[in-house]
Amino acid sequence: MPAAKTDRPAPARVRSVPRPVQPVDAGMLEHPSLWHSESPEQLAVRAQGGSVQAYSVLVARFQERLFNFLLRRVKTSADAEDLTQEAFVRAWQRIATYSPQWKFSTWLFTIAIRLAVSESRRPQRPMERLGDVPVSVPALSGSRLVAREERGRIWALVGEVLSVDQQAAVWLRYVEDMAITDIARVMGRSQVAVRVMLFRARALLAARMRPEAEESQKSRAGAAAAGIKG
Repeated sequence: MPAAKTDRPAPARVRSVPRPVQPVDAGMLEHPSLWHSESPEQLAVRAQGGSVQAYSVLVARFQERLFNFLLRRVKTSADAEDLTQEAFVRAWQRIATYSPQWKFSTWLFTIAIRLAVSESRRPQRPMERLGDVPVSVPALSGSRLVAREERGRIWALVGEVLSVDQQAAVWLRYVEDMAITDIARVMGRSQVAVRVMLFRARALLAARMRPEAEESQKSRAGAAAAGIKG
């Protein structure tokens, strides 16, 4: 006997790979205060259960950080944007493989750096230097402005003096505040190799900055002497 017909519509097919790369507006979340108070690792576990909302909060937290890291790896804003998007898509596709024993940031940056390595092996586009990337900078004053200029000068020096891998290690250590074990996992190196890399990077930067500091000190001393004579 044939099955009775029903007017109930067939369930919609689930798309195989959603692209949750744009953060969901907080007003659309079921419990926005709950989502935003949870750790990245807790949100990742929720995402493993199929929560696109939880993953969207992760994207909102990490997209700027990941973009800035990748910008130092690929040196073009277009490539950094593309790789940031791709890293989040790859992470969503592989979210079932994430283990809460690792920090979510370590897992995400590992995916991103592997994509950056693959990108670096492709034919190079014309390079867009970091200084040419348009950036909206809020007005600063006093010590904050001096501190920002100093940080910009140091990171410009990092880009000039250090290798790509050394730059990545320094960024992960001093900007992302990652432990040596996490940096080693992200970069696919041993902990000893990471420590050596950071030691050499600091030595190179110190050697380059020392003459500049001495020259600056001489200039200040000369200006002070001229003021006294005047």
